[in-house]
Amino acid sequence: MTPKQIQRKYKSIQTNQTKLKNQLTELQELCQHPNVSKKHCSNTGNYDPANNEYWIIYDCPDCGRGWGVEQ
Repeated sequence: MTPKQIQRKYKSIQTNQTKLKNQLTELQELCQHPNVSKKHCSNTGNYDPANNEYWIIYDCPDCGRGWGVEQ
């Protein structure tokens, strides 16, 4: 392949990736996450209790979205 052909193919792949990422984001926004799993996490036992942290990690097996929420 010539450099020009590689550049065109590269741009085409980037465009397709962007389109697919946008489609996935739209799908994840439509999903109600009925089968979401959640994991409670913490970082405790610090010398200064003010540095203790708590959060929940959510994972949706239906749409593949994962996110965390601080507590």
